[in-house]
Amino acid sequence: MEIPTSRCPSEYTVAVEVWSVSVFLIAVFLGSYVQGVTGFAMGIVILAIVAAAQVYDVSVMAAVISFLAFVNVAVALYGRASDVDWSLWLSLSVGQITAIGAGVWLLHQLSINAANVLYLILGVFVVSGSASMVLRPKPRSARSPIWSAVAAGAGGGLVGGMFAASGPVIGWFAYRQPIPVATVRATLLAGYLVTTTTRSLVVGFSGGLSEIVWLLTAVGLPAVAAGTWLARRHAALFDDGNMRRMAFTTLLLLGIGIIVSAVITLTRASTI
Repeated sequence: MEIPTSRCPSEYTVAVEVWSVSVFLIAVFLGSYVQGVTGFAMGIVILAIVAAAQVYDVSVMAAVISFLAFVNVAVALYGRASDVDWSLWLSLSVGQITAIGAGVWLLHQLSINAANVLYLILGVFVVSGSASMVLRPKPRSARSPIWSAVAAGAGGGLVGGMFAASGPVIGWFAYRQPIPVATVRATLLAGYLVTTTTRSLVVGFSGGLSEIVWLLTAVGLPAVAAGTWLARRHAALFDDGNMRRMAFTTLLLLGIGIIVSAVITLTRASTI
């Protein structure tokens, strides 16, 4: 991007920072609201918007999302812990904990050695994850066995370690269980807390919590609290079906944009 000649460098830098932070705050607010209504998707919404706008690195955003999720879950679950299906939560959590470290390692490797491949993977994840927002699976007639819940948790843990967004994987599995929707939402929120806590510890011990992570976390706290509160108090602004369709359309378009951008960059690099 060419720097306008009418501005001095400091003015241009301030404008870029204001734009970047504004995109981030909008993404956090929308992601928090969507997760408050559906029980998941905060991470994927934030990542999709921020990655499409190309304002912050995926690794930075994943770390920030992990911390912001604490506020989202605390507000959304306040007074509703009794809705959690603790048996399902435990099975999913066991699987997540075993795979989150591998996801964080994979993100680190791709960030250093294959950034464009990382964005391509993110784009595919956003597109496929958007389907889980609208294509609610038909519930089974009986609960899935424990081993399948652990396996679903491991799949969620792998992408949760990479993108701090395990919801599309474990959300699809949880919505297939013959349990009330309120229980599914509460269980997913409680499971998201496991993902973000474990991921934060792994990243922290590996030295990945940079200054920008702490700054963006502090700036984003009011937005995540506001979005979650709005979903908790005024979820009827959009019914569940309309919310899913809106989120699906938005994520699908953003995901396609990320994929196209990554493919173009990879193609150009291969021809040099």
